[in-house]
Amino acid sequence: MNNHGLYFPEKNVIIKILKIFIIQYGLARKVLVLSITGIIAVSSILTASGPICTWELNEGKGGIVNDSSENNYTGTIIGKSVWTNGRRGSALYFDGNSYIDSGNISLSGTNTIEAWIFPEEWIDGSYQGIITKIPRTSPYPGWALYFAGYNNCMQIMFNMSGKQKRIETEPPRPKEWHHITVTIDSRKMSLFIDGCLVDIRDIQGTLSTNTCNLLIGALYGSGDDIGGFRGIIDEVKIYNKVLSHSEIIENAGINIVQSPEIKVTDYPKTLYSVKFPERSINTNISSIADWRFAARSATWGGWNWTPSADISSALRDKAEEIAGKFAARGVNTVFLDEHRYILVDDHEFENYLYNIKKAVSACHKYHLKIVLHLTVEGVLKPYRDLHPEQAVLDLETKTGAFYPRYGTYAMCPNNPAFIKAYCARLQAIMNTGLDGVMPDETEWLPPKMTICGCSYCREKFKKLYGFDIPLPGDKTVYENFDSPQWRAWVDFRIKSQGDILVKIKETVDKSGPEKLVTACQAGFLISSSSGMNAYGMDVEDMKRGLTAGFYESHLSSPWSWRYTAAEAGYYSAFGPVFILSFSRTISMDFFHWTFALANGLRYWTWPESFDLPVFPFLWEKKWETIITHNDPYCNVGILFSSPALHLIPYENINSMKKEYIGWCETLLEAHIPFETVAVSRITAESLQKYRILIAPATACLSSAENKLLRDFIRQGGSLIATLDCSMYDEKGEKLPDFGLKDVLGISYSEIMKEKKLEIHDNTGRKILYHGPFIKTDLAAGYVDILYSEKNGMPVITRRKYGKGNAFYCACGPGTQYFMPKIKPPYSESGASMWDLRLALGGVWTDNRKTEYKKIILGLIDRRVLPLDTDTPDDIFIRTFRHVNKNYQGVIVHMLNLTGLRINGNVQISADKEFEFLDYPDTGKISVGIKETGIQSAYFISPDFSETVKLPVTLKNEFSFITLSALYRYGFIYFSLSSADAVRDLLNDTPAVDSIPACEEFPRMDNAAWGKILSKNGKIIINISENKILNGKVDYTASVADFSPDYVDFYINEEKVHREKNAPYWCFGDNNKWDTTGIKNGKYLLKAAAVTEKYNCKIETQIEIEIKN
Repeated sequence: MNNHGLYFPEKNVIIKILKIFIIQYGLARKVLVLSITGIIAVSSILTASGPICTWELNEGKGGIVNDSSENNYTGTIIGKSVWTNGRRGSALYFDGNSYIDSGNISLSGTNTIEAWIFPEEWIDGSYQGIITKIPRTSPYPGWALYFAGYNNCMQIMFNMSGKQKRIETEPPRPKEWHHITVTIDSRKMSLFIDGCLVDIRDIQGTLSTNTCNLLIGALYGSGDDIGGFRGIIDEVKIYNKVLSHSEIIENAGINIVQSPEIKVTDYPKTLYSVKFPERSINTNISSIADWRFAARSATWGGWNWTPSADISSALRDKAEEIAGKFAARGVNTVFLDEHRYILVDDHEFENYLYNIKKAVSACHKYHLKIVLHLTVEGVLKPYRDLHPEQAVLDLETKTGAFYPRYGTYAMCPNNPAFIKAYCARLQAIMNTGLDGVMPDETEWLPPKMTICGCSYCREKFKKLYGFDIPLPGDKTVYENFDSPQWRAWVDFRIKSQGDILVKIKETVDKSGPEKLVTACQAGFLISSSSGMNAYGMDVEDMKRGLTAGFYESHLSSPWSWRYTAAEAGYYSAFGPVFILSFSRTISMDFFHWTFALANGLRYWTWPESFDLPVFPFLWEKKWETIITHNDPYCNVGILFSSPALHLIPYENINSMKKEYIGWCETLLEAHIPFETVAVSRITAESLQKYRILIAPATACLSSAENKLLRDFIRQGGSLIATLDCSMYDEKGEKLPDFGLKDVLGISYSEIMKEKKLEIHDNTGRKILYHGPFIKTDLAAGYVDILYSEKNGMPVITRRKYGKGNAFYCACGPGTQYFMPKIKPPYSESGASMWDLRLALGGVWTDNRKTEYKKIILGLIDRRVLPLDTDTPDDIFIRTFRHVNKNYQGVIVHMLNLTGLRINGNVQISADKEFEFLDYPDTGKISVGIKETGIQSAYFISPDFSETVKLPVTLKNEFSFITLSALYRYGFIYFSLSSADAVRDLLNDTPAVDSIPACEEFPRMDNAAWGKILSKNGKIIINISENKILNGKVDYTASVADFSPDYVDFYINEEKVHREKNAPYWCFGDNNKWDTTGIKNGKYLLKAAAVTEKYNCKIETQIEIEIKN
């Protein structure tokens, strides 16, 4: 192509652009194809010459592939390749460990390379060579067409006079045939996929040569990792000329047909996209001072707004469009994903910086903050090969560590050269204007306690702790928590990961104030104790290098709300927290968002969530100055000791986690406001907030922490301690007796991992117990025995100490009322807090012992609590205190989960497919707070547009309101100041005095999605953005739990197509119906999926406009 048109040598014409047509490959890339309007100029006829190499791969057997050109470049199959069906005739399947060696074939510098490929999968972090002639060593003279896993893109690289020139693009969709063409001459290089011109780059110089052989199906011809292709390759050809675009289209077999233009109408306005009144200029309420604590975040990468998960192309082509769509939905913070490896060669890093700058510029144009998701200690093979001395050393295998899950090699966080190299690249990235980073993989990988034994770790460990690193075969040390050497090794590995985060944060902070550093910390309590030690991760220690925590909750099963709230409380003990959950339905995303708000967390939406038609960030933006970044309103604290997660025997750790979660779950059901308190952070001043402290198996306490707790009780507070509380010091050293023995009046004599016994209260009532138990004796006078074993051994006691009370439970009441994570594990060897019964059929049975809920609540003096309500147990309530300049108030978040009531057992739906639609009428609800100076009260909810003003009544030091209805979610705001935050935010919009009707979620009559409840779960079908190929509409369908027998398609109620035997996920060429010949106009496009076995039919529809 030139400025005048496209030259077709076989027709001797140049064609000028008149009309635009559309053709599509894999991931819906569009290309301009031209129609002939006349001969503009005649050029000299080019000599037609065929390929210099043609490997048709039609042999069908054997280890030799023939070249059908006159040059006879015979190829030899290396490794185990399998002959299979190709585009025409046979082809070769490559398993990642095999390739074709075609000998030393050099290019002239004016060439075309083409092949048909059928990729099986593109693996993040891997390299997959397609056609290459390149050595392993820098500066890589030669050329290569390959998949580069460092940013998930397909690349063509030519080394021109010693400088690498590249084109990179998103890889074509796997499990489909694609025609790949590369052209090069002295001026430019081009890449075509399925006849589409993907990119064209100017180049200068001559093509660098080497003595390597030309390979098909691999990047390199020797070594540990050949960069092997996974999939089928067929019909490979090389020409000593540049093919024209028309020739490439012809070779790709594209049939160009003019297609109708289909326009999808906008989604209807809903309660989440309503425009709120502008804030009054007279309003004194301040916006959140620090954006990091008011982030409404979403992930950039891999949904329908971008061509694919490849960030590079999206940044080049659609950065501002994507950023604008984020801003329109109320997002103010973007996490940039899929671009995570920064220790790449200089040329790749230059492209990397260019793309990051594009994203930063686009986001900042719309006043969005942008944060980059990075991999730290996992690197790709080229970097590991260049710097093997920076890798971790496995003491067991005496080798470096490869982590197959990510396809990366592990570098040591204690290696100064690695830290220097990483931070230098990080500083360059931050200089693009990024607002923060999310460093990931700051962990020992693979998770083994035998990593790392490199010289730097040996030296640092010896210097800090005075020990040599324990050897794997030494059973006197390994996993022996009585050994100071073992505990030191556990602590060293944790602190090493925290140290590199501190280095990262120091680097980020150099680029300016208010930069965000957060790091993924997935399910610390749900993970096995030995697993967390193997990874070397601890939330509190990691927080040394973080601005905010990050909790990947996997809250796909909403029945786990109690558990997740308990775990979220643990994360929140160390500062602000982002929470990530996963959804595939609008209502489930709403549940995740409201759950985050109610817990005071910042919700991070994942692409599969944010691709839904609506999202309520605009509502949150309206009220963020009230509901964001507040302190918990409570006077009960649950103490949590981080050393007790790592430095004591594993059976004690597992008991502690269940005990802690069980207490949290009980208080949540009883609507007792509380917060989790990190023991390491308590001070005499901070403890003044609390009337009651609960220490559920809080095993590790320093002498200073024990003293603070003594003073707290002496001054009038109540402490409830259970199991091994204060049995160890802060380093995990077991004490000869309780550190709080003088306070509790109890001495321990034996730790029992499991104990079955009957306990009796003072009336003789018997309660069965089965769980961890501490055998104790009285150690002081004036100890009241509230519950005892049948032989008189104290089980639950109370002792007056100063002005306060100290309770002790030798049993674990929380372990008896503990509710596990109600969701099937990934495998039956899953983490310790999964309920493995779900792996066998999906039915969860509630076998908690309600007697222990009564025991727990009986130990708490409810007279001192700040909240009083008659709300049902399964309405989730959290309370916060709001202070903003002259505005003060109390917020009561309320999330209606009565539709999740268990009543003995429950059938769990498919992962992520739950619909949060059932919210039974709760009747009138009364809520009171222990404040007498209430000026006004409001109820505010995204379930309706109005704001409700509530009358307040005073009773026994409590100010009460009454709600006539609670639909899904809302919050009550009690104003404690004459300055009324709600009134000022309403900007003279009047409040109403009764709760309006609930606005429904969009259904299939007004949005492009559908649903139905079947006997075995749910079924969902989505019509995508109606992509066009050859006059046919592409569709996708997703089904939970079973496949539909067929899917029917209608235009204006007239059936036009039936797709039979639709699979779980329907993509590709088989899932299209012909729309050619349809008249222009507006139509109702409908799809209906039918599963006859369950007598289910589900329909979804969307309005389209066809213009020919």
